Amino acid sequence: MSGQIIFQNGKSGEGDIRQPLPCPIPKICVDIFAKLIKFHSDIETLGFCCNNRSLLSPPYTKTLGIKKYFGSVVYNDALDKLCLKFNYTNNEGQIYLFREHQFRRFFTQMFFWGGFGDMEALRQFLGHSNYRHLFHYITDTVSGDTINSVKAEVLAEITRRGDLTYLPLARLIEKKFGTSNIRVIQEAELRPYLNYLISRNQITTNPVFSMSSNNESFTIITAVKHA
Repeated sequence: MSGQIIFQNGKSGEGDIRQPLPCPIPKICVDIFAKLIKFHSDIETLGFCCNNRSLLSPPYTKTLGIKKYFGSVVYNDALDKLCLKFNYTNNEGQIYLFREHQFRRFFTQMFFWGGFGDMEALRQFLGHSNYRHLFHYITDTVSGDTINSVKAEVLAEITRRGDLTYLPLARLIEKKFGTSNIRVIQEAELRPYLNYLISRNQITTNPVFSMSSNNESFTIITAVKHA
């Protein structure tokens, strides 16, 4: 059975007043929250729990009790412990540690790929009233280089599929690499080339928003500037 988690939407209301934002969650999250509530209750029964704590506030590691605040330091420490739990390493034996900006890049990827699908779930979960606000929220927190690399990634995949609507871009790639079969071009060569074209404004990829009587939609439009 699925459930809902209700946030106080930071992008709504006025002053300290926030609109509740219900978001659907799967059963596994419902079970996790139920265990957290029981854990807090058991700790409180033992007299080791402070008031005004967050549901996600972690326990102290060197003493009994639960931390009262759940700020960025505690958040990053929890991410580190999660990464250490799974212990994913690269070829040099280094452990992958995630940070918030990496999740922001993920949202950027979802948005540009969503131009060819449905972004309604992401829009609702992040608490935005429309796609335009969602786009500005995502891009305002991500560097231009990151956005360009995501665009290059998306365009590389689309052109490799042979989408005829991207024929002008395909011809530009053919001129550079000397082949009309884009599939044979190594991705390690194609993506940097597309990134270069984007950085030089020779190709632009941006969302175009439109409104109808019932809803809002957007489409990712790519334009090629001929030399």
